[in-house]
Amino acid sequence: RHRVAMQHPDIRYGALGAEPVPVIVASGTAARRRFALAGRAAVAVGCVAAVLCVAFLASGDAPGPSSVLAAVSAKQPSLAKGKAGPPPVRPPASGYTGPKVKIDFYMEAMCPGCKYFGTGDLVSMLNGLADYVTLRAIPYGNAALNTTVGSPHFGEIACQHGPDECLGNKIELCMMHQYPDWTVWFPAFKCIEKSDELPYNASVKCLPENNMDLAAVLKCANGPEGEKLHQDAGKETANLSPPHSFTPWLVVDGTAMNSSELLGDLVNQVCTRLPGDILPSLAFCHPRFKQATGGMQLYGGREGGLCYPAR
Repeated sequence: RHRVAMQHPDIRYGALGAEPVPVIVASGTAARRRFALAGRAAVAVGCVAAVLCVAFLASGDAPGPSSVLAAVSAKQPSLAKGKAGPPPVRPPASGYTGPKVKIDFYMEAMCPGCKYFGTGDLVSMLNGLADYVTLRAIPYGNAALNTTVGSPHFGEIACQHGPDECLGNKIELCMMHQYPDWTVWFPAFKCIEKSDELPYNASVKCLPENNMDLAAVLKCANGPEGEKLHQDAGKETANLSPPHSFTPWLVVDGTAMNSSELLGDLVNQVCTRLPGDILPSLAFCHPRFKQATGGMQLYGGREGGLCYPAR
């Protein structure tokens, strides 16, 4: 028998530091054998489907990676061909169906502050309050549209961190356009933002790992559809009221979080907008949560640096 103790109660979207893992205590030859089989299955297919993992662990045989891949291919032929099917939409674990807090995250793919915030404070909030929010990301940030008539670059977007950032913005926009539910696209988005590689290189790894069709997303990003999505993101960003002063720029239920202090107070900003009758059941919204954890830090503002528009 196994005794499993989770190091964190509900870590769905990862953490800024080392990812939490189950602590498993077991003994006996049978337990070691099952652990070995589980490890092989994880390496071979990443436990693509829970049913396959269960079947694999229950088996008395120890198939090699090729036979495991064959089993997965039989279940999902598209994976064997390098194409991904649509990831499943995760239903709210809490069963909450009331009004949700709307979070609009205005950012740019290579801004250090955006990367820290998007994989730090934002993730920390989602780990406790994901079922109570809706999330949008708008990758454009401090990019600028060339409006000089007669310029050879008229109508083109110049991103703050160069062409690689423009491509990264479009990859993320196309990914969100093709997979609209935020609970589906966010794991790949976080993976890209967490990477030290260029957005394109990160997406080559992150999209397939999250069962997304990389070829379809890149076709969009490198074509007119991606350009239109980028232009639309630019128009939305330009029409912000008040205008954004830096990135990451967050708008919570229509209210701009226009200081690093407000960004660092994201959990409280969400909690104060939720129906009062559900707050007693939410540990994240209890005043003692902040006392116990010391609150959250705006990693982007203090470590990575906010990104400011060109003057």
